[in-house]
Amino acid sequence: MMTGFPGIFAGGDMVPSERTVTIAVGHGKKAAQHIDAWLRGATYDKKDKHPTVDFAMLNLPIYTDAAPSTQRELPLSDRASGFDEVLAGLVEREAVHEAKRCLSCGNCFECDNCYAACPEDAIIKLGPNQRYKYDYTKCTGCAVCFEQCPCHAIEMVPEPA
Repeated sequence: MMTGFPGIFAGGDMVPSERTVTIAVGHGKKAAQHIDAWLRGATYDKKDKHPTVDFAMLNLPIYTDAAPSTQRELPLSDRASGFDEVLAGLVEREAVHEAKRCLSCGNCFECDNCYAACPEDAIIKLGPNQRYKYDYTKCTGCAVCFEQCPCHAIEMVPEPA
């Protein structure tokens, strides 16, 4: 994201790419990571993304079935006579309901299932929005945490030989 001049970064409409708001916002995030590394005298190394979690990998019995919220719509007869919004959007209560329906595929949302299920106390809760730390000296590899994770945020990998 750095231009030909050290310390000058560019993105969005200033670089050859698609010219959409989404792309520009992504460039801003990417540039910020590179700027931060450059200011620290380092190089930004992109972290590997976690593998895609498909529907079959989710632990669905943990989730509740919740019907989606429906947005109020402007009647067809009123749409041609003005510029009012066709979809009214969601009120706060409905938006919270929708957020709770999210399956959070592959992303830990601190449900504490792994923490509660671990028979060896190998999972240490670090506090709200801090996730967990794992004490591998206590872990026996029983995979109870893996089986209890509703969103497949825990991966079990064999130990190196």
